Amino acid sequence: MFFTSDNEVTELASSFYSRALPLSKWDASTQLTVTLYFALRFPYRMAADFLRERVMAFSANAYRSDEEASKLDAAIHHWLHTAIVFAKDYQNIEDLSALANIFIAKHWKTEAPYDTVLDMAFLDADTARFTVPEGMEGEMLIA
Repeated sequence: MFFTSDNEVTELASSFYSRALPLSKWDASTQLTVTLYFALRFPYRMAADFLRERVMAFSANAYRSDEEASKLDAAIHHWLHTAIVFAKDYQNIEDLSALANIFIAKHWKTEAPYDTVLDMAFLDADTARFTVPEGMEGEMLIA
């Protein structure tokens, strides 16, 4: 993912915030961008609580046990800290999209910050074959 404007970053964070972000978009670059955005825009505790609640919603209750919840908390704190240190190192850059692009570029080789439960290949499946050709609505299609 490459951002060309601050609005793109803000819209991504907004869709995450409002729970309108499709699960298929919850990849490593989105996770890094959203973490950076909330690290920059919210107090630390609020950002951590907010990320925890939304990541748990995205992960289909994957963090049910105390151990799994603790692992998520550790990941959130690690990535928020990483984002804050990064922002301080690059404080001379005011463009949010440039910051997000650099942050992604510096960390793209790492695993996604927050585990996902679903196989991303499932989300990338070609669903075009499930559409009904125009004019054929209501007819039995045999493959």
